[in-house]
Amino acid sequence: MKKTIFIITGLFLVIQWGCRLEELYVCSPDFAMFSRLYSYEASTFSVNDMISTPDGAFVVCGNIDDDVFLLKIDQEGNTLFFERDTIPVSQEICNAIVMTPDDGFLVCGKQESKAYLAKYDSLGKHQNQNTQAQVSNCRCIADAGGGQYIISGNILHNNNVMNTYAAPVVLNNTFPNIMLGYLPVPARAGVETASAVIPTSGGYAIVGHSHNSIPSGNGTAVHFYMLDNNMNKIQGREKFYHLGTQQDIAHDLVETPQGNYMVAGKLHAPSETGNDIFVAEMNNKGEILKQHDYGGTKEDIAWSIIHAHQSGQYIIVGHSASFGDSSDDVYVSKINQNGTVVWQKTFGQSGVDERGYAVLSTDDCGYIIAGQSTRNGLSRPYIVKIDENGNAQ
Repeated sequence: MKKTIFIITGLFLVIQWGCRLEELYVCSPDFAMFSRLYSYEASTFSVNDMISTPDGAFVVCGNIDDDVFLLKIDQEGNTLFFERDTIPVSQEICNAIVMTPDDGFLVCGKQESKAYLAKYDSLGKHQNQNTQAQVSNCRCIADAGGGQYIISGNILHNNNVMNTYAAPVVLNNTFPNIMLGYLPVPARAGVETASAVIPTSGGYAIVGHSHNSIPSGNGTAVHFYMLDNNMNKIQGREKFYHLGTQQDIAHDLVETPQGNYMVAGKLHAPSETGNDIFVAEMNNKGEILKQHDYGGTKEDIAWSIIHAHQSGQYIIVGHSASFGDSSDDVYVSKINQNGTVVWQKTFGQSGVDERGYAVLSTDDCGYIIAGQSTRNGLSRPYIVKIDENGNAQ
């Protein structure tokens, strides 16, 4: 169980990194809080990522049944558009989204067993797409600057074993081209996935999980590695960590002002029935400087981490069954870089499963969380906008 510490700080300009665009915020005095459940509903439904747009709105992406959707909302949570991209016969998933210079969107995800990249215009209308049979799943896309994007995920390699993969992407008008990227050579025997990638000075930092670690039989290990600008792995900067007893997975990371990385995900604690949230500060060699675990006796998972508005603080988003009711609730916390909890909140209805997958800072010094709510086998988008103290109303 964690202590709650309230700290009053000034407001600073911060830069947000992650699977979303880099953004710089100046706080506005106007603020709108909300907790909203949207009407779009399906038995197979997921909300996976979110970005802000130059007009002060937000665009959420995910999949509804077998189709990618884009949902745009304003600062008060009102729907500006909901576009469902229906492609006959096949199943598409949007895992991540970035903006393009024409105020459109580039999404990455999966189509059947292939990586899927698609370009949409500013109104969420499909323009062009590229599927790559040799790449199995695109999990993250980040803006690398200069008209180039970087993706990470996994690829069928070594006799159909999934290995990590990362590659640059450039837009040829509206067509996304995947360039030559990184994959392990020689191929590895165990399954791996690269969950998140961010541009850094001199290359890229990547986290995910892998079965290619010692000791064997311990399930997945947290996987960290760095690539140079030519997509070559930097020697001595790859690490595997068994933080718990099994299924240790890193989902997201953000660079610190000191050039280290705050990595968030889940680990399985030996003494508990579910998973715990972990946040680990790593240096650029992947060495753990500090590790902080958060959770109760049930399932607690972190999916996203970003810079808070206050320097040296971070916002974690995921879901928890330990801190809300007996079902899953959206979990949000603010922590200091030393791991101390400033505040933590849960959002959701009793008996309903809510999960938060993406979070952004807002220009009024608050935060907006995108996720989904599932009840009686049907899921809907669930979006919460909170103030700097984690309040939604």
